[in-house]
Amino acid sequence: MTDATVPDDQSGTPTDPIAIVFPGQGSQAPGMGKLVFEHSEAARATFDEASSVLGMDVAKLCFDSTEDDLATTHNTQPAVLTTSVAIFRAMREKLNEVGGTISPRLFGGHSQGLFSAAVAASALSFKDGLLLMIERGRLMGEFNVRRPVGMAAIIGLTADRVRELCDDATEGDHSRVDVANLNDETQIVISGDVSALERAMELAKSLKGKAAIRLKLKVTSHTPL
Repeated sequence: MTDATVPDDQSGTPTDPIAIVFPGQGSQAPGMGKLVFEHSEAARATFDEASSVLGMDVAKLCFDSTEDDLATTHNTQPAVLTTSVAIFRAMREKLNEVGGTISPRLFGGHSQGLFSAAVAASALSFKDGLLLMIERGRLMGEFNVRRPVGMAAIIGLTADRVRELCDDATEGDHSRVDVANLNDETQIVISGDVSALERAMELAKSLKGKAAIRLKLKVTSHTPL
């Protein structure tokens, strides 16, 4: 998490007992940000700024891409950052229009969402955040080309049981899957090579009443890989 004292482009001492948490990869969806873009000048300016920095139409990327294209990490990361910052700025803009303000005491993010939190907290410029997302996406994408990987959510099993499934599904260093995120006691995210990931998902599904859901990600995160 990023502990903030000053919100993005705003001075003053934070006094609101508010924390804002930003999402990471996997939260993307075609059309994301379009509604706020249509109703907020601040949001439109944010998308325009992102397009200028990156030399591409970020609004078109977010609004018109297919689900598969948007799930490609070099697209996902700048899209999620831009949409997150646009929504935050639009919220602040609308509050200002009615004489209100927002000064969160804390900003945080899930995985990539930490970069959005850093921008909102003025710990990182939006431009630098965008450039980081492009480079981060490039590096993660190159790894995925060499080694097909993915992530899935296992629902209804404890972390210890999911770790056992991952061990059973792993077949050496080139076909492994590990626990990545502990969302709650019985919602566990796993990540790794597609071959091992699919085996772990089938093992989970074979247990009565349990679910395994492939996430809209083409990366592996929060694991030894």
